[in-house]
Amino acid sequence: MKQDLVIFINCARDHYDVCKEVRNTFPNIVISIVWTDQNTKNLIYNLHKSDTHSYNFEEVYTEDLIQHYIKNYNILAVVPGGDDSVDLALRLQNRLTPATSNSLQTIGIIADKNCYLDLLNSHGIVKTKQYKLDSIESFPVVIKPKFSKGGSENVWIVENTDQIPDNINYDDFVAQEYISGTEYTIDMASINGEHYLLLASKYDKFKDELWQYKESIVDYPKERYLIRDIFEYLSRCLDALDWKFGITCAQVIVGKSIDLVEINFRKHGHINDDAVKKSTGIKLSTHMSNIYLTPEVFKNRIPMYDYHQPYDRFWVNIENETYIENLDWSKIETLDSYVGKIDHSILFSFPGTIKKSTSMLSSFGMVSMSHHNNDIYKRDVDTYFEWWKKVTNNL
Repeated sequence: MKQDLVIFINCARDHYDVCKEVRNTFPNIVISIVWTDQNTKNLIYNLHKSDTHSYNFEEVYTEDLIQHYIKNYNILAVVPGGDDSVDLALRLQNRLTPATSNSLQTIGIIADKNCYLDLLNSHGIVKTKQYKLDSIESFPVVIKPKFSKGGSENVWIVENTDQIPDNINYDDFVAQEYISGTEYTIDMASINGEHYLLLASKYDKFKDELWQYKESIVDYPKERYLIRDIFEYLSRCLDALDWKFGITCAQVIVGKSIDLVEINFRKHGHINDDAVKKSTGIKLSTHMSNIYLTPEVFKNRIPMYDYHQPYDRFWVNIENETYIENLDWSKIETLDSYVGKIDHSILFSFPGTIKKSTSMLSSFGMVSMSHHNNDIYKRDVDTYFEWWKKVTNNL
């Protein structure tokens, strides 16, 4: 009898949490991490991965490899990691497990932001204006890649034509109307065309301050009506795209209306699994495992998530080109509210200086914090703030 196999494509950083969840819940399932190409496998995040025990194989994609898997295993799922893995993962899912898949037409449409936003605009769901870079009608706009690897890489806010970055291929980018308001990220599961709310996060952004922004899991009971409105809006978007199966992580701006920024057809990135569980009672990786391996658990799911305590992620600004080679985290790691961190210095060339990110801010020390006692939590956040003040003052 063939062993069951789950394939992860370009599984980086926190996506290893999903591997770990599958391995712990289904120890008899074989897990393979497949990289789209050798260069992607060699990226720095792969060199810095910490989990080497939650999978059986690590391979580079070839058709021969897929044929080998087809011949020797019962393939249960193909799970995307980062944005650069979504297209291959969805196409393999369509080919290998068609009963839990999206159509090739849908997969083709969502691969291009310009394409799927135009489609949603034609349905009257999305009203945000978007332009080709050589025909921008009004400013400010956000310029972003049509085919993104996620994050703020190659994303710019520009006020006029002169601010459009030099040496970029206009055909590879789209300009989107800049909309003011509060940004939310909504995580959703879709199974057989039915959509389920998993998580809602809110961004508080700070200009010219120590923190670039704070991302917080929303206290659902307090903001249930707004979150349900956003969920229903995004459900209409997914229905228009004929999105049937998988996880999505979408950003919207809430001002005078709800406006779509973009939909990412993969797991929420950089999110701390343990902190999500502290805040909501269930890990995001558990949701992911359930979507692909035990989707029946969603059948009686109520349209909300639990909320137990705050979970905030703080992103720090370093608005200079100083490289911090050795950062002493010991004081922060001992705080009662500390859950985890990502030191983004690993994303830049070192030793030496770093370049400012495309948002003109370099994020270091993304720290996740959570605690059930509000007084302790506030104390720890204040301690974190003061610590970073000292770091920046000493640069």
